[in-house]
Amino acid sequence: MKCTVKEAKQIIAELAHPIGTEIVTLERAYDRIIAQDIVAPSDIPAGSTSAMDGYAFRTEDIGDLPCRLRIAGEVLAKDAPPELAPKETFYVATGAQIPRGADTVIKIEDAKIEEQYLIVYKLPEKGQFINPKGSEIKKGDRVIKEGTRLNHRLVGLLAHLGIYKIKVYKRPSVGIIVTGDEIAEPFEKGTTKNTNLYILMGLLRREGAEVHYADRVKDAPNNIKNSIAEAVKHYNIVVTTGGVSVGKSDYVRNALKDLQADIHITETTVKPGRPLVFATLENTLLFGLPGYPSAMLVNALEFLLPALRKMQGKANWDNTYHRAVAAEDFKSRKGKAYYIRVNLENIDGTLYAKSAGSQLTSNYFTSAICNAFLIIPEEKERIIKGETANILIP
Repeated sequence: MKCTVKEAKQIIAELAHPIGTEIVTLERAYDRIIAQDIVAPSDIPAGSTSAMDGYAFRTEDIGDLPCRLRIAGEVLAKDAPPELAPKETFYVATGAQIPRGADTVIKIEDAKIEEQYLIVYKLPEKGQFINPKGSEIKKGDRVIKEGTRLNHRLVGLLAHLGIYKIKVYKRPSVGIIVTGDEIAEPFEKGTTKNTNLYILMGLLRREGAEVHYADRVKDAPNNIKNSIAEAVKHYNIVVTTGGVSVGKSDYVRNALKDLQADIHITETTVKPGRPLVFATLENTLLFGLPGYPSAMLVNALEFLLPALRKMQGKANWDNTYHRAVAAEDFKSRKGKAYYIRVNLENIDGTLYAKSAGSQLTSNYFTSAICNAFLIIPEEKERIIKGETANILIP
């Protein structure tokens, strides 16, 4: 069950599915994935409106210049549009509906008023400073596609359309189980800190998951098996860290076998982070990630996050890969997919990638400070200086 990166991503994608939908109000819609197409229920603007403060009239009423038009009243943004009689004009505020029959607006600063009359010295262009009905959005237009993540601008658009309740995909719940006798919390004594937990919590929350610290367990077969069995009852995704290789204290694989989980992947070609266990049990996805934080991070970015996005119903759920020029030579080994920690520099609009330092699996510092991973795929042995390569932004 060893897979290339592409094969592993395909296997995981085929088993990651949305977990259902719910109705929310706009206050709870931020960063949610919408589960319906949004079609405009009405024209915007609903009627023709004034683009600025001024006076509205019919251009055909303008005869010899200068021309006098009687000011019949004013129309504010809250008012219904009045009927315009011949040789009349109305003051209109910005956003106010244009009086029925009017076809142009003159700016207030271009207007001259004498008692109750507007004096027009220059024939205006017909239709100027008028926002026609439906000129922004027409009734029936699809304005948001299903699978879109709702940011503050799109939530504002829903409010703009008068839509308050929408259908969104449910957020997947993720339970994190940290394994290892040596693991200590940041506030506890011990040299191996619980780094993975804090990386995962940030990554998963950034993607919109409901994240829970399910357990921290010692390296004992029954402890790990019981912890996973309990977590499966509560979470859509269970993530373990550590114990996924074939060493004496690596019990995750056997625990999954004992639980009769379907194990689909046991390792990939990724470096750092060859050991990766991916399994399913009932309706839960299980990711067994490596213990070294650098290896865990690469696997989480490349395999866990796309699955999470797909389970949320996001249309574009796979990673976005950018391109950068290698600022130096990068070595690999054929058959391995190397994720090189690099720092990017923008020079005249082109991204250049330079090593962030140590590439040792045991070194987390360079994974923390780098701003990208340069990917050398399995079929290549090196990326030479000046060559363009894919990069993944963490």
